[in-house]
Amino acid sequence: HPHHAQSAISTQPPSSTQPSSARRPSAPPASSSASAPLRYAERHKANSPRERGALVVQFIQDIGLRLHLPQLTLATADYYFHRYYFQHPDKNENPEVDRDRRYMAGTACLFLAGKVEETPKKIRDVVECSYAVRFERSLEYNSPEYQQYKKHVLRMERVLLQTVGFSFHVEHPYQHLLHAIKAFDGDTDTAQMAWNFVNDSLRSNLCLFVKPRLIAFASIFLACKVGNKELKQPVAVTDGVETPQMWWEYLKVEHSMLV
Repeated sequence: HPHHAQSAISTQPPSSTQPSSARRPSAPPASSSASAPLRYAERHKANSPRERGALVVQFIQDIGLRLHLPQLTLATADYYFHRYYFQHPDKNENPEVDRDRRYMAGTACLFLAGKVEETPKKIRDVVECSYAVRFERSLEYNSPEYQQYKKHVLRMERVLLQTVGFSFHVEHPYQHLLHAIKAFDGDTDTAQMAWNFVNDSLRSNLCLFVKPRLIAFASIFLACKVGNKELKQPVAVTDGVETPQMWWEYLKVEHSMLV
């Protein structure tokens, strides 16, 4: 649908893998309301496993924005979470335990992704931001609650390392998207819209089953449809004969894979 072009997920291009800020993020003040603030899962309802997974992805994005992390790091964290959640689905015995496990996994995924993508954040910063996003109140450093939260995150990181089999590299669709847009003279609007579609795809576990280049090309195809744009037609030369092709044909991609 056209309205999907405005992604709720950060659309910052991964132009740099360096941290954008060295300062510690500031946690929000403790709530002055007489009633306890709503937890993240209560502010954002999610009923199905797919919706619960998408909510954790948004949770990762919200922490990442507070930590000033680039989109590439957030995308890697999203991928790690989908790997984890696919292999460790909810047990449906205790919804509260399942919920806590998902958010701890999301926090650990972001902590690990920061190290892998060379944008590391201190465990203190990650823990405090995760807690602040989830509970809308600050967490006192070195308090028993802080130590407990930190212990759960680090324990979940060890589970995550086993889940990904210590294979940390993640190939993302972004470079494929940018190369295709440049090669076929796509404009900035088409590139941005396609970029947003790639970001939106991270809400699902599509990245586990579809190659990054296909996600990139499908996002471009959809962006062209929504924006009523066309990319330049390349020309294939066979035995001296020039034959115009659609850009996806030139890239050896079947049309049925894009629609």
